[in-house]
Amino acid sequence: MHSRNSASPLSQYRLDAPPPVQYPLVNRFYKHCGYRVSCGRRERVYVLRESASAEIHGAVRFLPQDNYWVLRNLCVVAHRRRQGLARLLLRQVLQQALQPVQGFGCYCFALGHLQAFYESAGFQLLHPEQTPTVIAETYRRYSEYQPDLVLMGLGGRLHFS
Repeated sequence: MHSRNSASPLSQYRLDAPPPVQYPLVNRFYKHCGYRVSCGRRERVYVLRESASAEIHGAVRFLPQDNYWVLRNLCVVAHRRRQGLARLLLRQVLQQALQPVQGFGCYCFALGHLQAFYESAGFQLLHPEQTPTVIAETYRRYSEYQPDLVLMGLGGRLHFS
């Protein structure tokens, strides 16, 4: 059986960190995926673009909170899900930005069914008492509306250039 394209489907993508002036395009991507979010100027946003068309097929946001980052809205367009794109996007961002230091520098509030996915990327399940107050308070606030959230932390610091 012959494959139409012998290259790995993941090799057809490139990571991009659009400047804030292009965030409206990312916001449209999120809206297309059913999210109601708006990327802010202080955030770090990364997208995974299909190389041939430059279409956005995945995105992730990192929001600053005190001296920490909170990973938010890791999303892949519906027709490309379950193909490894979310893992590729997260792995590429972390390879660029993660610096090994003691303690946690990035947190995420993941849906319970995604816990194993984030653990495979290096995140650890945490209790609010194990996190800085600002992270614990934000997690508790979000948990009121989304009770199946789990609090996870990633060792090291993120440094975005």
